[in-house]
Order: sequence, then C-alpha cells, then structure tokens
Amino acid sequence: MRALQILIASSALLMVVGCATGGKDDSQDSGNSRPTDVVDTINDVPDTPGDVETDEGSDADGGNDATVCTTDDECGGDEVCVSSACVQAACAAGEVRCADSATLESCNAARTDWDSSDCIAQEGCTSETCACDAGACIVIDPCTPGDRRCSASSVEECNSTGTGYALVDECTAAAGLQCTAGACVCTNGGTVCNDVCANLTNDPNHCGACDNACGAGANCVQSGCVCGVGTINCGGTCIDTSSNAQNCGACGNACPVGLLCNGGACVCPNDSSLCDGNCVDTETNNNHCGGCGVACLENSSCDRGECLCDSPLLDCGTECVDTSDDDRHCGGCGNACLDGKVCIDGSCECPGGLVFCDGACIDVVNNNAHCGACGNDCVANNGTCSGTSCTDPCGGCSNRPIVGALTPFFCAPGAGECPSSATGGCCVPNIGIAFISCAFAGSDTVCQ
Repeated sequence: MRALQILIASSALLMVVGCATGGKDDSQDSGNSRPTDVVDTINDVPDTPGDVETDEGSDADGGNDATVCTTDDECGGDEVCVSSACVQAACAAGEVRCADSATLESCNAARTDWDSSDCIAQEGCTSETCACDAGACIVIDPCTPGDRRCSASSVEECNSTGTGYALVDECTAAAGLQCTAGACVCTNGGTVCNDVCANLTNDPNHCGACDNACGAGANCVQSGCVCGVGTINCGGTCIDTSSNAQNCGACGNACPVGLLCNGGACVCPNDSSLCDGNCVDTETNNNHCGGCGVACLENSSCDRGECLCDSPLLDCGTECVDTSDDDRHCGGCGNACLDGKVCIDGSCECPGGLVFCDGACIDVVNNNAHCGACGNDCVANNGTCSGTSCTDPCGGCSNRPIVGALTPFFCAPGAGECPSSATGGCCVPNIGIAFISCAFAGSDTVCQ
C-alpha cells in the first residue's frame, strides 16, 4: 500500500513538471534541468503510513518546510506554486534575454524555467543575416554604430553592435519637419529647437539660439533681445528703472529698506524725507525739524516743522530761557542784570537784603555812609551807624559846631557860645556875638 501511494504521488508530480517545461524530455531541453525545488517537493512525499504533514508544509518527522499552496497568489511575490508547494521563481513573467548571439530565451508561463528559441532557425535566416540582440531576434543590417539614416519621416540610428538600426526621432509634418540625411530639418528654412521649427531672428523663446528666451517685456529683434520702451536690460530682464526699487535709476541701484523708487530716485513714503539714510517726518523730528539737519535746541520740540521752546521758556536765539530767573535774560531776551543784581521773578534785584546805592548793591546795616538807606551819612552829622540808625555823640543838641575855612570849629552866627564840656559839645545861646572862634574862646571839648 505504501509503495502505491508513492507511485501515485510521483506520477502526478511528473505530469505537472512536464507541463511546466513545455513537454520536453531531457534529451530535448538544450541543457536545461528540472528545477531543484520540484525534486525537493517529490522528496517531501510522506514515507511512512503514519506520517502527517503540518500546516507549515513540514511533515511530522522533520521533512521540508515548504508552504502549502494551490495557486501562485498564495505564495510570495518572487515565488510560484509547484505541486502544492511555494518555490522560488526562475524568472519574471514576460522576461526575455539572449543566451548567446543566436539563442533567445523567454520565461515560461509557470515562471519555473526559460524556454529557448533559435533566431537563426527562423525562415530566411542564416548566421550572417539573423541574430539575438537586446532580447529579440533581429535581421542583421550591418552598419557603423552611431550612423543615422532616414526611413520615411523617421530618423534611425545604428546600434552599438553595428547589426541594425533603431528609431531615435520622428520628424512630424505638422511641426514643419522632414527627415533629410538622417536628421529632422525645417521645411521653411528655420532651426529645429526641441522638435519644433523656430526663427532665431525673431522668436522670443529662441532668440539667436535655441532655448535663449528673452525676459519678460523683451522682444527678439535681429536675433537679439531688445527691451520695450521705458525699460532697460538688467541681468536679462527688462526693468522700468523709474519705479523698480531694486534697480532705481540704474541697474543694481537698490533702494534701502523702507524706501520707494519714484521717478528713478529712492524716496520715502507718506511725505517723509530721507535724512542721513533714514526716512523721517520733518514735521515732528527734533533732529530734522522742517528740513534735514535742522536740530531743535535743548528744551524745545519740533511742532509742524518749527522748533518751539517748551512752555514757559522763551526762545532767545541760541537757547530756550526761563526769563523769570536768568541773569542774562531777565524778564526778556537780552535784559542782563548788572552791578551785582540778580534776576528775581523777571526783575533785576539786589540779592539777600542788599540795597542798590551809587551803582552797587550794598549792605545798609552798620554802614556809616548809607545807614539804613542810601545817602544816610552818619559821619557828616558827627555820628556813627549802629544797625540802620546813626548815633548822636553830641547829646542830641541841634546847634552843632560847623567846619569853617579859617578855624576848625565855630558856632554859627548868633548861635551862642562854643561847645564845651559844660554844654555837652553844643553851641549855646550867647549875647549875639557872631563868628566867635571856639579856638579863641578856649573851649576844651569839641564834638565831632
């Protein structure tokens, strides 16, 4: 019974293998042998009545581990199903190759082996006229590799083996092309550029040469790119330099950041002015008030393009001044306080209780010449200044000696006697003798 099972399994497997190899026996196979995996599959037939095959394709006694399958779809991408087992494919579906210069091989339908065909065995072929080249049987057309020829509207080139020509280009009549001497040429005398005919003298996409495109706004004139009116060529692009911020007034003259190009000059937006490389509002900028470089004074600010002193300061030409306490501009510009006076509340005054007398600020306290007030001379009245009052060394009398030209002291006519210790230094009434010299009278005390 065991022998019968092996015989049946082997016969079925051989039938499958025969179909897969095109029915050839070993004597007709051009040397190709049956796939090793098929042989291995045969060896996987259980050899003992009690053997049981596992889900993974391995039998219980440690046989091969092939995957059980019924179709190629159940196997991996590079595997095929042969006799219920997934095995490595020998080739890809539709794959062809040249085994040698005369033998063409193609992958069989089962992808388990290569089928061979003899190119020279074809009708009308000999080893001199037919060959296998690049996976195809071809008729040999001896030529020099790289040479080109016309075949109707097609351009053909000799292959690298020098055995024949292959199509490399098609000259389409719709594009104005025809094949001449192995090349596509224009029927209108133009130049072939990217399979189309171009007039290099006026084609903006092929100006003077293929693919030499003129930039935006440019025209092709006599094979050269020419910019339109109001533009110039800047680096291959037509630019209006009157308004282009990167090429303002001239190619490459870029305006600083924030500036606009207007009339070929870099200008500031929103009526601002360009001062020291920056856009400023000359209506309010203290460093550029009313114009570039016009700086406002300290303690002033720019208002509507004019420098104005901060209130309550007054503009005195080169500075803003508080005329309430400025000694050079007291109460008004140029009104300087002199002779020791200082500016107090907009008026020139003597400082610290001093009094202005005889062109100077003086202290009238204890001042004999100006005691308590200007011109109050204590010395002239034979007194001294104490505080702001003159003292009376003569005891307070009203009749005092006067200084004469001839005598040092004498009493006024009719004033009386000369001063003495008895009279307290005062002239006292007498009997009417006028101009009696105190010196002659022998007075002993004189009040000065």
